[in-house]
Amino acid sequence: MKTKAPVNGLPAIHPGEFLRETLGELGLTQAAFAEAIDVSPMRVSHVLKGDRPVTAELALRLGTPAHLVCDAGHAAGRRMRDYGAFADDASPKNALLIECGQHWERASATVAIDAMLRFLLHFGAIERDFAAPHLAPLPAAQRVVEVTQAVTIASDAFQFAAPYVGMEVIARAGSVIGHDGAQAVATPYDNCVLIMPSMRLRKGETAVRLGRIVGG
Repeated sequence: MKTKAPVNGLPAIHPGEFLRETLGELGLTQAAFAEAIDVSPMRVSHVLKGDRPVTAELALRLGTPAHLVCDAGHAAGRRMRDYGAFADDASPKNALLIECGQHWERASATVAIDAMLRFLLHFGAIERDFAAPHLAPLPAAQRVVEVTQAVTIASDAFQFAAPYVGMEVIARAGSVIGHDGAQAVATPYDNCVLIMPSMRLRKGETAVRLGRIVGG
């Protein structure tokens, strides 16, 4: 999780530190605060400890999708939500980018409609009776994955070691997941998650992003 230094050059304070001080001043326990804002005590605990990105909280409250990926763009380019206050953990502004699936798959439309309706429900913009017939079942659990680095292709001959489709968890650090020319590409840590391996393996573009499971 990244934090930004404010203009005075002092290190940014993670919102969890501010929240911990505020709860102490108000005499509120983590459990009482969690109940008041309708989230689980575990989520409040993760924020207080600073081990879960605050930007993931909105997606967790929606309850979907199953995999939440936190990053700040990659070599292929930053996205609109990576700019300005939306990329600042200390800002109250928030945004979600939902990866619905391959554009030609019918299931992608189902994911998009479900996420949009749950977003509107969360902010009270629509009634549950209107949304209910169109909602998909919630996943059994959600998992937050924080991207730590991207693999940018340096040669004209990149190949993956297996037909990865994304969200594979590679158990051991040092496992070879591909070759960039003569250079082996290996996982940097245990339980490394492969995120969106590309089918367009061109020099200068992102082959895959690597992430670690947060709070899991």
